[in-house]
Amino acid sequence: MSVRTTADEQLDSVKGHVKSAIDALNEIVVGECWGHDDLTPEYRLTLRQTMFDLMGTRDKLENP
Repeated sequence: MSVRTTADEQLDSVKGHVKSAIDALNEIVVGECWGHDDLTPEYRLTLRQTMFDLMGTRDKLENP
């Protein structure tokens, strides 16, 4: 049995928040949810890049 530390719990929280952010951005960028077309093309590109950056962050957090 291993001990779960506060740091372990906080890292799990960070991973969950990153996943939530990716999911929300995916809904806008890929799912084209209602209102996505109100955003400028430049901002949608920024959101797409941010989603990919967060995916890289997620991968780094999962594979230290």
